[in-house]
Amino acid sequence: MERKKKIGGSKPAEELLRDQKEELEAANEELRISEEELVSQMEELQQSRDALRLKNFVFDASIAANSIADTNGVITEANAAFLKVWGYPSKEEVLGRPIPDFLQNQDEVAAILAALSTTGEWEGDYTAKRKDGTTFVAHGLATAVRDEGGKVIGYQSAVLDVTVSKRAEKELDRLFSVSVDMIGIAGFDGYWKRVNPAWERALGHSTDHILSKPFVEFVHPEDREATIAEAGKIAQGVETLHFENRYRCKDGSYRWLAWTAIPVVDEGLMYCVARDITESKRAEEALRESEMELQTAQRIARMGSWRLESATNHVVWTEGLYRMLGLSPSLPPPDYTEHQRLFTPESWDRLSIALSRTQEAGVPYELELEMVRPGENNGWMLAFGEPVRDASGAIVGLRGAAQDITERKRAEETLRKAMADLKRSNEELQQFAYVASHDLQEPLRAVASFTQLLSERYKGRLDADADEFIAFAVGGANRMQTLINDLLSYSRLETRGKPPEPVDSHDALGQALANLGTAIRESVALVTNDDLPKVLADESQLVQLFQNLVGNAIKFRGKEPPRVHVSAVPQGKEWLFAVRDNGIGIAQEYHERIFSIFQRLHSREDYPGTGIGLALCKRIVERHGGTIRVESEPGSGSTFFFTLPKT
Repeated sequence: MERKKKIGGSKPAEELLRDQKEELEAANEELRISEEELVSQMEELQQSRDALRLKNFVFDASIAANSIADTNGVITEANAAFLKVWGYPSKEEVLGRPIPDFLQNQDEVAAILAALSTTGEWEGDYTAKRKDGTTFVAHGLATAVRDEGGKVIGYQSAVLDVTVSKRAEKELDRLFSVSVDMIGIAGFDGYWKRVNPAWERALGHSTDHILSKPFVEFVHPEDREATIAEAGKIAQGVETLHFENRYRCKDGSYRWLAWTAIPVVDEGLMYCVARDITESKRAEEALRESEMELQTAQRIARMGSWRLESATNHVVWTEGLYRMLGLSPSLPPPDYTEHQRLFTPESWDRLSIALSRTQEAGVPYELELEMVRPGENNGWMLAFGEPVRDASGAIVGLRGAAQDITERKRAEETLRKAMADLKRSNEELQQFAYVASHDLQEPLRAVASFTQLLSERYKGRLDADADEFIAFAVGGANRMQTLINDLLSYSRLETRGKPPEPVDSHDALGQALANLGTAIRESVALVTNDDLPKVLADESQLVQLFQNLVGNAIKFRGKEPPRVHVSAVPQGKEWLFAVRDNGIGIAQEYHERIFSIFQRLHSREDYPGTGIGLALCKRIVERHGGTIRVESEPGSGSTFFFTLPKT
């Protein structure tokens, strides 16, 4: 019984042991969790230390003069840049000092503290005071530092010394203000954004008035189209080196201005300088008027007049008529019946008939007569004659005038001969084209065919030199065929061209792009265009013009896929077209040369072709009465400009 009792009495000890074990396991779990939390806290502490170290590094290494102040405005921390900018050798001389010690103007101190107390931040310029008493212009940014509850616990600031930049701004502003030239900044939206005082001095308008109106409103109506076209070019990134137009003054008069403009496309602005050239324009006009007066005086000096009294058959000449006929003014005028010796027989016959009709029927005359001048080459006069009537209307005499037109007639003869030579040259060119198309092409085709046959049948069967020689022959024959075809196209522009008629240039561009379809796809080219107008042109030649220019843009491309844009703006009685690309560009010294026939800037291996494409473009444009030019730099693409007449 006792044994059983003893055994039964051990049961609470087992439970106690189990409870203790459970408590121990729970304690171990709590310890494990505590250890994990401790590790996590240590990691967070390390991260905080790293962040603080990084923050301190950024604070100390910053080029800005950084500082921290407590709520009383006393500096508690400052970096090396702060010490350098303010001229303090050690941090101990800065820490513990109030912020106002470092500013010159206490009113600025008050404004900064007021802004921080109301908005918690401030940014602006102020005058800072160095240790040695000198000052500088500082640009600062200050913000309030708050705790998690939002309470302000201090202030931090970053400062840059902007003395040099401020001085530069003042100098630029001073230059802008005192310049005698008109300086302005305009937007691509057509409004001036800023102008200098020279505008008001030159035009009389207030600055506010100039800024409130589109700038084209100040331009003379006759100059507006050209001004809009020039502004369009600037908006595309093209600099204006010299452009002239007239600007309206406050009193309604106009002043001539010469413009230079540089675009900043990313900002949508153009920086412009205008010089008043009104006086030089007036001087040019006065010079033209003087030249016209001189020419008039010279014409008058080459003129003479005469008068015939029918009753007495008496003739009176002016001195000019004596000089014209090569006679001395000291001699009396030849008798009417002796006038015959002064003219060639054919001219005298016509003059005699005209004088008789005037004397008998009162019919005036105007004749060109060839003069026989003693000791000189024959000359020409333009002679006028009319009847002289008395009060009753009866013809009582004749009077007339004459002008020496010898120089004009000689110029006309020179021009006639030149035109005859040109016609003969054109006829010879057409004959050459006929020979080239019939007599040359047939044997050339035979040469090309047989050399091609040699290449196909015997390539690899002979030695390497033979293969190379055959390849040269095939290539030469093909190039000759291409050259003859291009030359034929060039020579036939006039003879096979059609009279200009209204043509939709958008449709012509579309046809050209269709013809270039394979080249566009292979080069992954993108060709875009603005709205294009109707023009007076030969449609097939306009297609050829677009095809050559766009084709060149694709051929002479850079590393990027070709990008071509076609646009047009009005310019007086013409349309100014622009074909812009992103190709390899053209050096300035070649801008004229490229429009000459057979002129190449690159080897045939690099860029195939005969060098006739742009010469063809030039001849097409000139046939329509227009002009063509290029603006380009190597590596910056090219823009070809050409004009065509409006419908």
